[in-house]
Amino acid sequence: MNILKNLSIILFTGMVAISCNQNYNAKYASQTEEKLKPVLVEDLSLSKEPIVIDASGILGSKAEVKMSFKLGGIIQKIFVEEGQSVKAGQLLASLNMSEIDAQVNQAKNAVEKAKRDLARAENLHSDSVITLEQLQDLTTVYEVSKSDLQIATFNQKYAKIVAPENGKIHKKFAEEGELVNGGTPIFQVGNTAKDAYIMRIGVADKDIVRLQLGDPAKITFDAYASTDFPAYVSEIAESADPQTGTFEVELTMEPSAYIIKNGFVGKVKIYPATKNSYYKISINALVEGNQETAQIYVLEEKSNTVKKVKVKPEYIVDGFFTIQANDSMSGKVVVEGAAYLSDGDQVEIIN
Repeated sequence: MNILKNLSIILFTGMVAISCNQNYNAKYASQTEEKLKPVLVEDLSLSKEPIVIDASGILGSKAEVKMSFKLGGIIQKIFVEEGQSVKAGQLLASLNMSEIDAQVNQAKNAVEKAKRDLARAENLHSDSVITLEQLQDLTTVYEVSKSDLQIATFNQKYAKIVAPENGKIHKKFAEEGELVNGGTPIFQVGNTAKDAYIMRIGVADKDIVRLQLGDPAKITFDAYASTDFPAYVSEIAESADPQTGTFEVELTMEPSAYIIKNGFVGKVKIYPATKNSYYKISINALVEGNQETAQIYVLEEKSNTVKKVKVKPEYIVDGFFTIQANDSMSGKVVVEGAAYLSDGDQVEIIN
């Protein structure tokens, strides 16, 4: 009985050992297989598609004029309101004319008196009663008085504000009865010509070199979120703004049937005509980086291993980034699973 019992123990122990050995071998085999890390890759290919320049700005008029009185005075009447369309030559506002008309009458009377004095002086001088110097002095008084009348008449004319061209009142800065100084803005009038609406945006130096006059653009407004308004580049600054360091670009919006208002905030997409070759890589390929450089993994197809490569992104747009075309770059880039890789790892391509 003892022999049989011992034999049973030995057999049981052997079976347990065999089972453990099989489990170990299976586990070791699975660990060996796990060394091949699964990744997704994409071809590294050249592209010349235009890289969109994104910006934002505020809509304005092509020509905005601040209208004011030449003289100071009390505003007697304002004939228009904000948002109102006006025609060239239309009266917009006028000052109280009491004082101004009195100045004109005073100047007229001064001219008449100086004219009479000069006529008498000419007669007296012909009779040798007064000297030539006295005659010349009275002649000067007459000429000065005529100039004073011209000034008074000119000021009388510009005591009224008249629309210089067809447009729209964008802002009104004063009300009837206010005492204003000469040159104080009373209205801001915008041109309503077909190309009146413009938008000015700031563009970085690396983007300004890609722009040309006439490059197409699209503008979207929150008021019409599902509508793109076509525009084009109409002006490009020659120097940077000293405060922002950006270059100002003016976009002219094409005529539209929609109701558009000055002050609309718009998002802009410009499509430069200048096309340079570049590599377009998914943003998922980025492993690490700083302000200037980033690192990605490139597949070594012969050995099915990956190599960490340092690149310099130029643009980051819509889920991808670009780098300059470089002959030393070729093959495939790891776009999924890169976060779990190390330089030289062997990988399994699952796409």
